[in-house]
Amino acid sequence: DNGDATKKIMAKWLNLSPQVAADSYQLILASFSLDGEADEITLRSVIETRRKNSKVEKEIPLEQIVDFRLIRGQGEKLPLKNACADMVLIKEVLDHCYDPLKVLGEARRVLRPGGLVLVTLTNDRAWYKLAFPGWAQKIKSGQTDHLHYFHPAQVRVLDEAAGFQNIQSEDSH
Repeated sequence: DNGDATKKIMAKWLNLSPQVAADSYQLILASFSLDGEADEITLRSVIETRRKNSKVEKEIPLEQIVDFRLIRGQGEKLPLKNACADMVLIKEVLDHCYDPLKVLGEARRVLRPGGLVLVTLTNDRAWYKLAFPGWAQKIKSGQTDHLHYFHPAQVRVLDEAAGFQNIQSEDSH
């Protein structure tokens, strides 16, 4: 459990006192069950908040959200059975993991045949970072939570090593 580290990051990034960060962390954890599933009230609240923030007028019935689960756990050891997911989303997290290859291996393990893994990352070789290297280095030096900095080609190598096929990558910057 990385609770203490998470509380420190919350305090720093959200400019919260350590006590408020700790209390917020506990409230967030309380909204999930031990197996990582959000209860119906929490799920409805998340959907409603996103709907309002996105200025979507139409209500979204919970019945339209099919088998959606937020999982609390480590990417290197997912609390899921083999071949149980149609899609795995690894969003802006792989560069924070101690063992990115193991995370991708876990994603492959829980994915059903024909399923989709979507990985999004900060691109260390984005055009604006190449155009403004001094500024980019200053930002990077302050990011103590990034353990890795990936280029799309490096992620492709990791994907292949994890056993994925039909790999597509896109550099959006």
